[in-house]
Amino acid sequence: METNAMRQPRDSRLIKPTQRAHTPPQFLLMEHLASRVDDEMLCHIAEADYGLDYREHLDALIRLRAAPALQDPLDWHPKEVFELTRWEELGDTVWQSRAARTRGHLMRAFSCMALMLSADREEGGTAEHGEVETLGRLVDSVMQLGADAERLLLTFLDWRVRRLPSENVEPPFFHFARLLLVLRTAPSPDPEVVVDQVRELLFTEYLVRTSSWAVLPPGDTPWLLGLTFFDQSHHAWQAFAHELAELAEQKLSGQAREEVRHVALRVGTYADEATDRSRREPAPRTTTFSKATALPRATR
Repeated sequence: METNAMRQPRDSRLIKPTQRAHTPPQFLLMEHLASRVDDEMLCHIAEADYGLDYREHLDALIRLRAAPALQDPLDWHPKEVFELTRWEELGDTVWQSRAARTRGHLMRAFSCMALMLSADREEGGTAEHGEVETLGRLVDSVMQLGADAERLLLTFLDWRVRRLPSENVEPPFFHFARLLLVLRTAPSPDPEVVVDQVRELLFTEYLVRTSSWAVLPPGDTPWLLGLTFFDQSHHAWQAFAHELAELAEQKLSGQAREEVRHVALRVGTYADEATDRSRREPAPRTTTFSKATALPRATR
């Protein structure tokens, strides 16, 4: 019988992230997270698929932590446990203490960053089911990990948004996240830069909505969030919108403040209405999920 001690990585402490003199900007956040993820966190991630293939997942995680500059798409080990860790709900009672929540956010951010880097290397230049859900979870966790992590995420988003395929719904979500992080990290944001970012967000949302290739959900499609069928992270985007409005009041004035408040209201209003509707709807028949694709709808 395998004991907990036997399940610990025996020599992973000898394998630390490789620090390169000139790390490409897209890998800076991944290296930062890898340097903060300890052995116990790797074990937790490796067990995400009910402990299946624990050893194989753990070995792959140890290798990735040692060399976090991902050059190829992830294999099943550890992609499967990264995808499952992405869905951790860190408001659950198991994460009650601040220290536990921080560790949870580190594991989730590490998992999401690996998935985002892998998506860039996959055929077609993006993940099979898109990156909106992963992006929402990544931003939510990184915002709990300090200003350094937020600035490194902004660097990654600046790099990634330029590489997204042209026929893709993700760009406006990336621009929304960039706008939020700019306001969070800059003590005195440049109003002209902020206005330019708002207009880029509005323009890319319009391009997706009016494109001939976009397959939008049926019926009324709200601004931004209505561009995707995947809604498990809508509650996170709702929170981002409310914070964006608060930051606009605190750090901006004039036209810049009004334009940021405008886009925040358009996302936040829909999300509030969706939350109200979900509270009136009957509970789903099941909240279980399979190992492959059938994930539970998030409680909003």
